[in-house]
Amino acid sequence: MAEGDLVYSRVWTSIEDFPTIELTKTWESQDDFPTIEVDEETVRADMQFLFNEIADYINGTLKSFIADFGGSFVTFDGLTEEEKDEIQGPRGVTYTPHVNDGVLWWTNDGGLPNPDPVQISQVSETTIVQELYSSYGDVADLTVDSLRTDYRRAWRYLQGDTSPLDYLRIHDEEIEFVSGETTGEQTEQLVIDGDAFYWTDATKTQMTKTVTSWPVIVYVYTEYVKAAFRFAEVLHNGAYVKVPVLKLGVGDQLGHNYALIYKDPDGLKIAFEDERGNVIGMTCDRSGYTDLAGLRKPMEIDFSGWGDGTQDGSFSETLDGNVVNSFSVEFDAQGRPVLFTDGDGHETAVTW
Repeated sequence: MAEGDLVYSRVWTSIEDFPTIELTKTWESQDDFPTIEVDEETVRADMQFLFNEIADYINGTLKSFIADFGGSFVTFDGLTEEEKDEIQGPRGVTYTPHVNDGVLWWTNDGGLPNPDPVQISQVSETTIVQELYSSYGDVADLTVDSLRTDYRRAWRYLQGDTSPLDYLRIHDEEIEFVSGETTGEQTEQLVIDGDAFYWTDATKTQMTKTVTSWPVIVYVYTEYVKAAFRFAEVLHNGAYVKVPVLKLGVGDQLGHNYALIYKDPDGLKIAFEDERGNVIGMTCDRSGYTDLAGLRKPMEIDFSGWGDGTQDGSFSETLDGNVVNSFSVEFDAQGRPVLFTDGDGHETAVTW
């Protein structure tokens, strides 16, 4: 045997190395199979013939298998890793992915052809990982300094879409609901956090921060914050407390004409500041009561149409803001008012 040849721990190349099945008991033995049959010799001979056929079949099958297989059965006992590799065949090739400037490309350790590179990111300099975990689970405490969802600006320009652009903008302790409006007459290059963006090529499908001949152009939008949810300080019992506050409305140039909804230590507050700076609204107090601020109060009551009680009459009230409510009056036989009906048809009965 030459140096380096494999040494097998067991080799079965003949029937002698692979023993046939042998029966350990025989029907011809009185000790093995006692019987009380009258023609005992005949019974035993028949049973022995049956067992002989079974044994011949099994042994013949094994011999045929060994002859047809024509190889060797081996185990790995005592073999080196190199010897095992030679028996198992060549090792597979490992492909390793890489990402640079938004492009996924591959290398392998077997000298084989690699898949074609694939553009997988719209913006360059993106870090991609196979798995991202945190102390609270999968990507549960991912942290960024800001987030906005108006990523379609560039594609809207390419499509000539000048409809309002509604999106979210999240930063610090605030979530803003923004609506951007454009006339389509003004454009500018897309710049985010001081970085100008360019198309990678003339197809204008992927972006990069690397300077190219194709700057990313977008419409100039006028942005309106139509709602915001933020932590803000509110006045409570002469001191300011910080609570989550929902602000609704863009407001006017003087900072009025918007609504606030929040909960302070005493209860729920719903407030609206009108164009004059007056605050009206509702407070649902923890004591179980509801207070309304800004209700209209009566300024004048007009009984000139009341009549003398012999026929139906009317009266009216004028509230703050010159809002007039009119009522009809019905009288009983004694000339007493018994029913008031307002302009909406709501009736109020009067009992004497």
